[in-house]
Formats: sequence, structure tokens, C-alpha cells
Amino acid sequence: MKSKVVLLIILLSVVLITYKTTSGINYKFDINDGTGELENGLVILWPDEITYLTWLETRKDAFFKIISGEREATNLFGYYISSIYLLSGEWWFAYISGLIGFVFFIKSSKALVGRIGFSSGKNTWLYLMYLSPTILMLSASMLRDLYVLAFINLIFIYAIEKKYLYVLLFLVLLFFLRNFYVPLIIPFVLLFLFRGSVFQGPLILLSCVCVLLGSGVLVYSKPSIYETDLLDMAMRVLTAFTGISVELIKPIENINKGFLYALEYFGLFHQALISLLFFGYIVLQGGRFNIFIIPLVVFVLALAIIYGHFLGYFVSRTKLVIVWLMVIYVMVDKSRVGCKLSGV
Repeated sequence: MKSKVVLLIILLSVVLITYKTTSGINYKFDINDGTGELENGLVILWPDEITYLTWLETRKDAFFKIISGEREATNLFGYYISSIYLLSGEWWFAYISGLIGFVFFIKSSKALVGRIGFSSGKNTWLYLMYLSPTILMLSASMLRDLYVLAFINLIFIYAIEKKYLYVLLFLVLLFFLRNFYVPLIIPFVLLFLFRGSVFQGPLILLSCVCVLLGSGVLVYSKPSIYETDLLDMAMRVLTAFTGISVELIKPIENINKGFLYALEYFGLFHQALISLLFFGYIVLQGGRFNIFIIPLVVFVLALAIIYGHFLGYFVSRTKLVIVWLMVIYVMVDKSRVGCKLSGV
């Protein structure tokens, strides 16, 4: 069944890519216009995708600026997308990166499930995750988020296998895609590296305290981009844990904006559903928690504080990592690794 689900998503991705590509060609889309919106109002590219396509023309020195300390943002995904565009000569060819990212995520997820020790063949949670409208949107895009999830999967896999050099390598790669995720996932890395050790609990707790303190210092020391306040951060915390947001009560408004916005809306709805199922699972366990819950709660809280302060909102693709970690929690809790990690 899982292979059929994957093939279905790939087929739908190809259909979406074909639709966006033909629409762009018919309306003579020009990436130099700086917008992914066509003359008829159809949006075929998000702003980040335009940035990535033009990366080697506008930001080719980004890596050296990072090394020299001139640039804080370490997102270098644009080198990948822009290289595909320049080598192929066609902007739409870079859509293949989305399909590659989807396969990368699927393969790494399957490998992680195997290392955890849960049967992926009977895992309804995986099917639910794969059928996410957000994943469909990303598989037909030029965005980095599926690659970020795949790198996190690989970091967890190599931590379970205690392959320290590979853990370090993919932490570095993750740093150059989404830098602030690196400290946020360290508690998970320690959880897997020291499973069964008497040092596991203290190290996880210490790293979680450091993550929360670091998030607080970051928020205190750097000004907000959109002048957000404590209420904005509180709302993002609520959204991060439950999936509930103001956008959920605007279905018609969002769907009428076009298919990309419709996928965005349904993605938010899907994430709220998984969050609800996750809390339902917790309740059914009668209050028994796996130690994985500690870094999970800290990750969600820190991410919500950071996004709430700097941006004041979540889009579905930035929240995707949270629901994926919720799914991993359930798999760990029901697996042989989960049994070893029980203790809270």
C-alpha cells in the first residue's frame, strides 16, 4: 500500500509541475520580473523559489560572506536550484528538485523507521504523513523543506548507529540549509546516541535547558522583523502544538486565491488533524510518556518562540517538521527502541 501512496503523490506532483510549467510558458513567464504570479493571477512560484532560481546571479558570493561573518543567514539551497536552472537553460526544469527531495525524504523515512524498529508496512501514521498536501506542494516545488526533513532523518539514523562522523557531517549540511535547527535537534541526537546509558537523561535535560535559554537570548538580543509582541509568540506556541490558526477559519478566502494557496490551506488543516491525533494517542496511553517527549516539547516551544518573534506566523512548510517529529514520537513509543527509551 505504501508504494501505491508514494506513486500517487509522484503522479500528482508531475501533474502539478506540468500545469505550472505549461501555464508559465503560455503566459511567457520571466523570472527577472521578480514575482511568480502570471498575468492571469495564477501563482506558480513562491518568492523563495524566485530567489533560488536567480541565486548565482544575485547571491553567488553568499558562501564566502558566511565564512567571513558578513552574512548571518546560512541558507545555501539557492546554489543547487540555480545550478539546475543554468545547466538546463529552462527555469521549469528546476522543478525536478522537488521530486528528488520527495524521494529523498521517503527513502530516509523508510530507513529511519527500520532503525527505530517499527513496521512501516502497517504504519498508518506514515501514510497520513505522506498524504500531506504540504508534502505534495513541496514535491512540485523548488523549496528546501523536504531536504531539511531528510537530513534530520539521516542525523537520527546515524545517531542510532553511533556513526559520529556522519552525524557531524549532516549537522553541518543542515546548518547550511536551516541553521537554527541544529541546536534544536541536539537533544534528539543525544537521546539516540546515549540510549540505555545512565547519562542519557541528564544530557537530554541539560541540552533542553540550553535550547530554551538560547532561544530566549536570541529573541531578547535581536529585534523582530515585523515588530511582533508576546501575544504573537503565544499564538505561535498554540499553533505549533495544536495546529490551530486564524487561517483555518478562512477556507473560501484561501482556496479562491489559487491552487498553491489551496494546498497551503489544506496543509494547515492536515497538520491540525495530525496534532489532534497525536494528543489523542497520548491520552490513550493513560499519561505514560516516552522520554522522546522532552526534546519534542522543547523543540516545538523553541521553534514557536523563534518564529513568533521574528515572523509572527507559521506557513505549512515551516510547521511540517513539528508534525513529522510527532509521528516519529509515536513510532519510537511503539518500537523496540522506544521500549529502551521509556522512563518518563
